[in-house]
Amino acid sequence: MTNKILVIFIAVLSTFQVIASDKIIEQFNSTNLFYTSAYPSGNISLSIDPNNKTEGANGLKINYTIPVSGYTEILRSYGSNTLDLSFQPIGLSFYLKGNSNQKGSIKVMLYEDNNMNGNPFESDDEIWECSLGSILNNPNWTQQLVNYTSFTKSGGGVGTLNLNRIYSWRLVFENPTSSSITENVWIDDLRQITSYDITTNNGALLNGSFIQLWNTNGCACGQWTQSQWEDQMQSMKDVCMDKLIIQYSIYKDNAWYSPSNASFVNYTNPTLSYMFSAAQKVGINLYLGLYFDETWNSTDKSLSTTYSDLLVNHKKTIDELYNLYGNQSNFEGWYIPQEINDLEWQTNSNRDLLANWLQQTASYAKTKDVSKKVIIAPYFGPNQPADILQNWYEQLLTIATNIDIVSPQDGVGTSTKDIDVDIPLYFNAIKNAVHGKNKSFWATAESFTQTHGWPIDNSNFAALPTSILNLSQQLSEEKQFATNLIQFEWGYMQPGLNASTQKLYDDYKLYSNCITTSIDEDLKTLKSKLLIFNRNNEALQIKALKEQHVSLLGSNGSLIFEGFLKIGEEYDFNNIRGLVLIRNESDELSEVHKIILP
Repeated sequence: MTNKILVIFIAVLSTFQVIASDKIIEQFNSTNLFYTSAYPSGNISLSIDPNNKTEGANGLKINYTIPVSGYTEILRSYGSNTLDLSFQPIGLSFYLKGNSNQKGSIKVMLYEDNNMNGNPFESDDEIWECSLGSILNNPNWTQQLVNYTSFTKSGGGVGTLNLNRIYSWRLVFENPTSSSITENVWIDDLRQITSYDITTNNGALLNGSFIQLWNTNGCACGQWTQSQWEDQMQSMKDVCMDKLIIQYSIYKDNAWYSPSNASFVNYTNPTLSYMFSAAQKVGINLYLGLYFDETWNSTDKSLSTTYSDLLVNHKKTIDELYNLYGNQSNFEGWYIPQEINDLEWQTNSNRDLLANWLQQTASYAKTKDVSKKVIIAPYFGPNQPADILQNWYEQLLTIATNIDIVSPQDGVGTSTKDIDVDIPLYFNAIKNAVHGKNKSFWATAESFTQTHGWPIDNSNFAALPTSILNLSQQLSEEKQFATNLIQFEWGYMQPGLNASTQKLYDDYKLYSNCITTSIDEDLKTLKSKLLIFNRNNEALQIKALKEQHVSLLGSNGSLIFEGFLKIGEEYDFNNIRGLVLIRNESDELSEVHKIILP
């Protein structure tokens, strides 16, 4: 039976002729997720084994005793949320390790819950199974590939396995012998295998960034001077960003603008004024976040007072911000900072409370200027199947008609989302709902890798900047759906903050190949007095704005050019491709520019 499954799986892979993408379903790092049973009698125990693993930190060791004609199992239930395995499905994969004396057999089972009520045993639900037979006698890790077409209805019958309504998966260990057996096995790395062709680099670039002014553990940028803001805005512009979303203009009792007469504000800062001035110089547009405090994360979302009290604070904040900055040419819109998700608002009553509050907030903002856009950046679990999530957004935006832009967080940084399965599946569903309501769909790419906090551990949240490889994969996938890509947040790629943030910024700057494309740019913003542009993507051209020594090096360190450039003269370099380092030196300055020529 095993060989047949493998042949079917390989045949499917050959038919699609793609690099199959996959999604981790379970890495077995905890025994708390699994229910075990034995019938009619017997014993089973589970333990985490860091010494036997294929992926992640641990494997799961299973010790069991099964009487004649008995079985034992482990399972993971997803309750009324269900698991969505419908994205370009091929099958399941997991790793298994036993020993040469094993006599037990194993089968895989999937339970449906088609009405998502938490009961998988109703007339419209089915149980599906695939027997892998006696394969537990291999003492080495072996990958088991189980094609969905190999599942049959438990108890017989015909039909189609409903992969976006999976209530639970089960691995069942059976005793096919005429005597009791006592054995142990290890399992690891359960994955969903799809036929999706992973998106390669499609030139997707960030259009902007979020920034947290209150984050004293990060940039502490709420305390920056005018000069510091000008430096940072230039750094953003140097990687072609033209949008900055300020997460909160008021955090608790601290306003990042002055003056403020709001009763809930004790401290004021001139930060937003610095930001508008600095952003204006380099052509960056600002979105102003409204009021926020941490009680939102724990308050009861089924109470109308949760929303009415917050609406009062939002209106006061909108009034003050618009009076101060409403006439700024680079004031582009508003951001509602309260994070929403598809878990706390699943009931119709909670969802409608949320939608009405969003509509009231956005409507009030538009009384100031109807042209200013209103953004939300929701988090998705995924706690619901993709089709249910699409319907949820359709219902939300039917009420919240004045929300202009939906920019969901990709969740990749928190390790709860998969780039090449969850992103195309769920972003496409949300995008369909958003576009169906004639709204704009953006994407929020998390530019960090979480190191502590849920779901990793019980510590406080902590994260490090991601790698350019991860970020480029995120952007490549999300560009298929979104008109604008916004990273969260600037503190993870801020140049000069620390070595890791500097590295991500430098790597992204190189990746973005964001170089000047016109010699008509305002030369006053150029520190190096060296103008670099790529004429028609055919020739590298350099113009010196003061006399200086310039050298060009290829990616292997080879010297392409070295010489002294005179003021005002243009120098053309044809037939140069790939990575080029341009080093320029004068009495006041020494710089290195990294560019990539296609």
